[in-house]
Amino acid sequence: MRHVLPPSTAPPAAALRLAGAASRVFGPPPRADRPIAAATVVRYYADLSGMYGVPYRGDLLQQPNTFTRMAEELLDDLGLEEPVDVAVIAHATPDADPRESAGCRLAHIVPGAPLAFAVSAQGLAAPFTALRLVADQMATAGCRTGLVLAMEQTLMPYDTQVPPRLAPAGDAAVALVVEATEGTRADGVTVRQMSGIAPAEARTRLEAEWGGPPGDVTLIPGPGLAGLRPDGARVITPEGGRPCTGIWAALAAACRAPAVPARVLAADYEPDLGILSVCEVTHE
Repeated sequence: MRHVLPPSTAPPAAALRLAGAASRVFGPPPRADRPIAAATVVRYYADLSGMYGVPYRGDLLQQPNTFTRMAEELLDDLGLEEPVDVAVIAHATPDADPRESAGCRLAHIVPGAPLAFAVSAQGLAAPFTALRLVADQMATAGCRTGLVLAMEQTLMPYDTQVPPRLAPAGDAAVALVVEATEGTRADGVTVRQMSGIAPAEARTRLEAEWGGPPGDVTLIPGPGLAGLRPDGARVITPEGGRPCTGIWAALAAACRAPAVPARVLAADYEPDLGILSVCEVTHE
């Protein structure tokens, strides 16, 4: 049975700002410090796939980019020095090595020994849900700094049907650092998620999020909203083949641009769950 976290339609009580971001696309690891083709891992995947009659691909268990490795490299890029209170990993496709826990590793190496956990089984909504949970922690648990890591890797040692919109073309990861601020401010981050949205409603509901003339908004639509180009709105099309990281890499790039847009809406729609997600970043 799949348990879906009910999305909240209300913005979090805490005011947030985007304090940092890093994005990477990963090639093959230079070497295998811990070869994944170890007998225990081969047996694990063979037994797991055999339980469900799914063909097993032992030939693929070679030098994967694990979530742990990608997270460590992103943390180097971020150069975090201040303590982090909560860190969340978001993914639609699974990690490659069951021997490693990226969450446990984050709790150990991120400054502040943060509360760390993962969000999955949310499809395209996973990074939005992770960011919303971080915001809720700041609103209710007194947290000041949060870290969200969106991850995707391609190694699947068994044949299974991954919906095309969720299948990554390569290994990639994005890290976002958010900080709580006092009161409300025009320069901030807000996440909204709406459930029970039928595919035919997604565009109309998203356009209702503008809250002003379309020309004042820069839209970054994810795979679930591909082709959406509202009249008058500036649209940034994220890199293809990056279902969980593409829009966040584009968002980070937009926020680092010399002429930063005043309002950016990163949005996606997960049709299997009927969840429309919107992350709005505003700049004074």
